[in-house]
Amino acid sequence: MQNLNEIFAQMVALLTSAYADKWPMVKDSVETFIQYAKPRFTSYIQMAADGVDADHMLIFLKAEEKALEQQLQTLEIITLSSVQDIANQAIEIFTNAFLPVEVKGTDEETDGESTEGMLIDTSKKNFVAQPVMGVMFADESDPDTKISVAKQLGAKAIRTTISLNRWTGKSLSLDKYFASGLKVNVNVYAHNISDENGTRIPQPFPTGDALEIYKAQLTDFLSKYQPDLLTIQNEEMVALFNSGLKEDYVAQLFASIVIAHMAGVRVTNGGLCAPVILVLAYRNLIAAGRKEDAAIVFNAMDLRVQRAAANIGSNKDIEAKVDDANYLLQAYSKYGIDFVNFHWYEYQTLNHPDDGTTSGALGLLIEFLQNATGKKVICTEMGQHSANPQLTQNMLDEAQNCRLQFAIWASFTSPKGNTFPLNDGEKLNASGEVFKKFLATY
Repeated sequence: MQNLNEIFAQMVALLTSAYADKWPMVKDSVETFIQYAKPRFTSYIQMAADGVDADHMLIFLKAEEKALEQQLQTLEIITLSSVQDIANQAIEIFTNAFLPVEVKGTDEETDGESTEGMLIDTSKKNFVAQPVMGVMFADESDPDTKISVAKQLGAKAIRTTISLNRWTGKSLSLDKYFASGLKVNVNVYAHNISDENGTRIPQPFPTGDALEIYKAQLTDFLSKYQPDLLTIQNEEMVALFNSGLKEDYVAQLFASIVIAHMAGVRVTNGGLCAPVILVLAYRNLIAAGRKEDAAIVFNAMDLRVQRAAANIGSNKDIEAKVDDANYLLQAYSKYGIDFVNFHWYEYQTLNHPDDGTTSGALGLLIEFLQNATGKKVICTEMGQHSANPQLTQNMLDEAQNCRLQFAIWASFTSPKGNTFPLNDGEKLNASGEVFKKFLATY
């Protein structure tokens, strides 16, 4: 089996031949692609060794083909069809030389040679190599305070937001977050969703010229900052933040994936929320004959959602959201998104006792999302609708038992006052102390 550097050398040879006398114009673009592609291709080798099936591996490689195609196409020196053909041939070199035969879909035997020792060390690049619990704040605006509290809590990551229409080429807050040693999850918006008075103004997903502007802004942003994880919009199905068609969101997400992967940045969706994923998971479990598990998910819903889940078509609004969610999950399974992201709060039902117990639905939701998309599942926003510190403990235990590799805890009071923080300024409250003790051994 060939060394990865040798494979990239073959790709360069192909591109050099294809562009011939135009190579001086192409060289920098090709070298940029390879610089950022190497750690990703290393991950693909490891994924294949771990048994990821052919269909899902090919999704990642198709995204790489698109990334290379876009990089070459910007040069505008040969036809689009030629660019597509060259990009396809370049990725085929990797596919044929490096992926295990079971992933390539043949019955041939491998040569028995291990990939160990040929792989670049990705321990610093694999965002979920070890479980990571981070935190996000909304009650504090000062980045120094957020960093201080995050470190008091023992958090390993911090979530922050950037609105690209306000991007000026530099962010002092981001400079501090990156310098803090915390992993940084940047939630990127095409346009800010609040006016100067803090009033929420849902923004349409960018299309047409607005999408082109967004792509240019995102490219510039990622040339300055490379977060550990990039989240596109927030809660893509929630009208409080977004407006527009689901197809428009998928177009924005796909464009973001290509740009982010070129910069070596991993990408996830904005965050699917209950009740719609509860309904989907419940119906999936019923169809599979898993009635006991379905009951657990059912009991995590409020009465209105329960009625809709059990009586298909009885609630037009919820059914429309179910259709949208199905569409998005199918899209996420097909495109090169790195993780599928959901948001989760306990309690989800008004009748749940305030005794610190959880609904038990978390693991079933993770299982459903993973099976529906074939992707690793993460949670960039989880929290509690009760100030009970026992609930904090039980939610953290459940996340660990479910092997949730990456999660961000929402430490803030929502506008409706039904979510509860871990801190009051720089002082930890009872739930914060539970969180701190748990993370000390997480």
